[in-house]
Amino acid sequence: MKKVLITGANGIVGNALTSLLKNYKEYEIYSLSRQKLNISNEDHVRIQLQQYQPDIIVNLAAKTDVEACEYDFKRTMIVNSMGPLYLATHSPKGCKIIHISSASVFGKRGT
Repeated sequence: MKKVLITGANGIVGNALTSLLKNYKEYEIYSLSRQKLNISNEDHVRIQLQQYQPDIIVNLAAKTDVEACEYDFKRTMIVNSMGPLYLATHSPKGCKIIHISSASVFGKRGT
């Protein structure tokens, strides 16, 4: 059975992905909110990944409020850039990481 760890599990996509994957018996799902896995804290990431030992990480955690991101650039960089780095650095050997972003990063079509 593959262990799948989902970050940002309280978001719309996180909830939907968790619901979908629970239908597949070959996956053991760990859906973690920010309270359970704070990706901006490297020590917390290391400890949690050692505990769960996932085969797959789906990173949906991010700061997405564009105005708040522009106002608090440092915090945004820690969550949106360093967080994925911490996940990659401390993930078990052979673990696959899927990082999903939003339209807020890429903009709307046609613009």
